[in-house]
Amino acid sequence: MDGSPGIGVVVEGGGLRGSFGVGVLAELATWGARLPLPITHLFATSSGAPNAAFFAAGQIEDGVRIWNERTHGRELIDFRNLVGRGDIMKIDELVEVFRGDILLHGERFAADAGSPELHVSVTNVETGGNEVLRATPSNVHALLTAAMAVPIAYGRPVPVTHADGRTRGWYIDGGFGAPVAVREAVAAGLAKILVVLTKPAGHRRKRNTLAAFLQGRSYPRHPLARQAIADKWMHYNATLDLLAELEATGKAYVLRPPHEPPARRLSRSKEAITASIELGRATLREHADALSGYFAR
Repeated sequence: MDGSPGIGVVVEGGGLRGSFGVGVLAELATWGARLPLPITHLFATSSGAPNAAFFAAGQIEDGVRIWNERTHGRELIDFRNLVGRGDIMKIDELVEVFRGDILLHGERFAADAGSPELHVSVTNVETGGNEVLRATPSNVHALLTAAMAVPIAYGRPVPVTHADGRTRGWYIDGGFGAPVAVREAVAAGLAKILVVLTKPAGHRRKRNTLAAFLQGRSYPRHPLARQAIADKWMHYNATLDLLAELEATGKAYVLRPPHEPPARRLSRSKEAITASIELGRATLREHADALSGYFAR
């Protein structure tokens, strides 16, 4: 979408906590004419990326269906693969669902398709830097795979070609450098920004040297990627500080769950995932008046 500034939506991931985010987006999709401006941009990280992709493609209920049908039990997380050759998080299988059984219409990410732009946060393993790449019909599936390529549970870089069709890099989950891609939303010059977090207010990260060491072992040839993993806690807390500033000055509306969602990062319970989706829907409904007021200002 081109033209006058519109609304940008920034979507956090957080593993299976992303089920809260898809509930928020599903409820937001029902607003229609209640929005004073069109949603023109989505920025997403980790498990928030497929949520944003299905929203941008006009298929958010398909996104909800994926959470309801393809993420519980051993559908997505299979701890038996700790001692096997398979991935603990079956990201490749999930993205194949997007190609077939619950088809994500990739053609809707063409520059002239009239859909909101989708920008996905990923980490370049060669530089350790965060990059927020635009999805296109040709790269969207690789980009979603990279966004969810977490250490240990998936543990290998994913090749992604940029929107220019020429530049190519190797990427993993972008949550290390930009756990919430709000800086890019601000830089886009949008009229309004809605930020969807998946942790309640007051959450902060602490340095965890052991976790960083274990996760970094997934990338023995990429020391800068290991450093990005070690620095994740600092980037996360700095992002929360920025969000607090944007919220206080009316430059963004930050929507958080009122309490810990039933689904945690590695939840496999269908009941917890479904309850988190419904919590997302309910939370947006509870914020409807305040959010409408923010959009109208």
